[in-house]
Amino acid sequence: MEHQGFRHLEGEERYGEGAASGDLAESKVLAYFDSIDRPLQEFGPKHIPTDRAVNLTWTDKIRHMPDFLGWGKFIEAQGCWSDSVVFKPDKLVALLEWESEMPVWFAVYIQRTDEILIAPLHTVLWSCVDERSQCILLDEGTHAQKYAYEVPIEVLLDVRVHDAFAVDKMLREKTRRRSQT
Repeated sequence: MEHQGFRHLEGEERYGEGAASGDLAESKVLAYFDSIDRPLQEFGPKHIPTDRAVNLTWTDKIRHMPDFLGWGKFIEAQGCWSDSVVFKPDKLVALLEWESEMPVWFAVYIQRTDEILIAPLHTVLWSCVDERSQCILLDEGTHAQKYAYEVPIEVLLDVRVHDAFAVDKMLREKTRRRSQT
């Protein structure tokens, strides 16, 4: 059978039996952070009791609040099935507004391998514009049609490692300058 992209899979093939993608990713992220003794506090709009019609009147910043608060950061849970993650531009822009309040990090749950990948928002942004990522059209031909970035997992890993080396180089240079004075 030829491999299909996540957006082409049917219901439970996407998320697993009885699970919704956001719920599954959020529960896995909570369990992961609990396991490393970094419990998170639930945040985000789904914890505000209201109906969907009211939610649609909210600003993008409120509608796309990060999912969790924890240890001086906002954490946004994001799920993916296989080898790529889909990021929506309106969510990324809203999360940049939250970044001005406190750092925003993504916790990407990769369902196929049952792993969590942690990356700061800026790593995700750089990954979206990487030449190996692509702009895709979601819900084509419907009133909900919108563009999104499809980012291969290896791009997120590569950019995250590149960021870590850049920070390490900056810290080594700073230490060298201090030792010379």
